Amino acid sequence: MALLPLLGVLFSLAIAQSQRVLSLEGGSQYDPSPSRASSNANLIFNAIHSSLRQWGSSVQHNGMSFFPAIVPEGTLLYHGSWDAEPVTGFEWLAFEIQHAELFAQGHPMHSRSKTRYPRNMAWEWASESGVNRGDDDDEWNPGYIHIYQTSRPLKLLYVDGMSAAKCDFGPMDSQDLLLLNTTLDWYREWERANRLCQLAVEWDIEGFIRMEAGFEIIKCNFSTGLHEIAVNKKPARNNSEADGQWSLFEYVREVSQRYHGNMAGRILLDWSSMVSAFFYPTNLSNPDKASRDPRLSSAGSDQLMRIRSDIRTSLRNSKEVLHIQWQNVVDMIVARYSDRLQHLATDPPPKEFLSVLNNILNVYTNYEDPDSVANSIQTCSLHYLQSVTPSTEQDHLILSALKTVTKRICETLFDARELLIWPRANPEVQLVSSLVGKIQELNEWLDWPEWKFCADCGYEQVCFISMFPFGSTEDHFHPRCKDREEVNNGSIGGDCYFCPKRPRGPREGMGDQKVNLRLGF
Repeated sequence: MALLPLLGVLFSLAIAQSQRVLSLEGGSQYDPSPSRASSNANLIFNAIHSSLRQWGSSVQHNGMSFFPAIVPEGTLLYHGSWDAEPVTGFEWLAFEIQHAELFAQGHPMHSRSKTRYPRNMAWEWASESGVNRGDDDDEWNPGYIHIYQTSRPLKLLYVDGMSAAKCDFGPMDSQDLLLLNTTLDWYREWERANRLCQLAVEWDIEGFIRMEAGFEIIKCNFSTGLHEIAVNKKPARNNSEADGQWSLFEYVREVSQRYHGNMAGRILLDWSSMVSAFFYPTNLSNPDKASRDPRLSSAGSDQLMRIRSDIRTSLRNSKEVLHIQWQNVVDMIVARYSDRLQHLATDPPPKEFLSVLNNILNVYTNYEDPDSVANSIQTCSLHYLQSVTPSTEQDHLILSALKTVTKRICETLFDARELLIWPRANPEVQLVSSLVGKIQELNEWLDWPEWKFCADCGYEQVCFISMFPFGSTEDHFHPRCKDREEVNNGSIGGDCYFCPKRPRGPREGMGDQKVNLRLGF
């Protein structure tokens, strides 16, 4: 009889272990830890700030983080296809109409092949199958827009960064190397999605949210959780009714509306269940020594297996009731300091420099306190974090990262003010110049994506950055306002940023890149 209570205790321990989210410094060399989160503080901060945001996820495209996600009941989603027939297996859904319209076209009627393919994107098709997709003189069959509405909440996993960018320099590491434990050629998207959906069944989720030029869902079973409310036939590509129906400029303009976030609560993230490679002692070095982007290609298999296991556990324990809205906390910090840090880095006159510092810091200072500087730095560092009450292990990791970020900001600013308000032997101008260097060093470490954003684009312009599959290397590193003609004529082919750097598979070169991309429209 004594065996039964013992079995009960063991069973309870097993249940508790299966329900743990993360174990902080539990003795394994692969454990996540506050110290590791602190050392990657700027990267974690930016991952939270850029999540579900087209702009930041385009600037820092090699995502390393995962979030349990819910798409609420009643959300409208769109699927573009050559076919009016309902989808029954897995396929892709877009959050924006014009994103789906990219795929809403049929094959050219004079093409040598009439084979049907799982996803109507000419670049992927031509790459994977070698099929001739025709040219502009071919007569094209019409395509269809399928409009869906979710009939219940969909449970998904959001893979951050530009995780739908089919290229070979890192955006797909988190899927191929970490989730799937494999190395797939960049163009094998159908196989990648098929394997991800096998994993989704194992993990009891319904698919994955990813980003390219627009956010998408790989929905692993269209016959559940979706209600098809309309199927609209589009004009054939060469039909006069199709004139102007698809413009890259209008597409980019629509995508740009999501630069700073998805609207209307269409995706809900469980921030407190975030799992990030930045939490762990992971080797994130990039084989390309000239690149600052993190990679998982050098990470050990045991470390990747540990992170993968924690993602599964996090999904199992995630609740629809959300915990701390960490992105809101980060947004408050960015809103407070972003413009001011940019201004201080431009080397303003000494009096103006000090005025800006006083404007930022006086609220944190009690001038009757003899230890006012040390205490003020502490108050400043915790100001936007004091209302946060961690409830998961991930909360503690995120909090550790954010404290590191705010402390470095506050220390830098208070140190600069102390140097300015006390008499010094060096002339003020020279002193300010040295302080500007400290601000620039801080800004380089913070690396906030909005500092690359264009200023004051006109209505007939869009702030253009490379977003798969569009844009050049220059567009990635130096985004700028572009008008309709520049976007439509200058953002495809040529110096293609997301084109693989090494020819692979059936493609012996990138000379047909421009043609394949144009055929996608």
